[in-house]
Amino acid sequence: HIIDDISQYIDMCAFRALPKHYTEALKSGGSVFQFASTLLAGPVDIEGSFQKLNDVLDATNHKLLITLQDVDRGTGDENEKRLNDIAALLDRLKNRDLSHINFIVA
Repeated sequence: HIIDDISQYIDMCAFRALPKHYTEALKSGGSVFQFASTLLAGPVDIEGSFQKLNDVLDATNHKLLITLQDVDRGTGDENEKRLNDIAALLDRLKNRDLSHINFIVA
């Protein structure tokens, strides 16, 4: 519920205006794979959204740690797709200045 938490300090309407499936993924508390696949599947500018979120976190002096756990669980084909999706997302984000967002992949 990062959007709800930050909205206590500043207006988060721009993030609430994201497509419903995207904001629901952020609030779902479900698996990180559901979250990641939602990010990769939608027409949302993922890099831009992470940059905007980083800017908000910077302005509010907050940090966000995204933990992707148990990424190696599942069948062979499932694992390969999941790992490729995660690698693609992280590769797309590596040249961004996301100083307030960190990832742990385990």
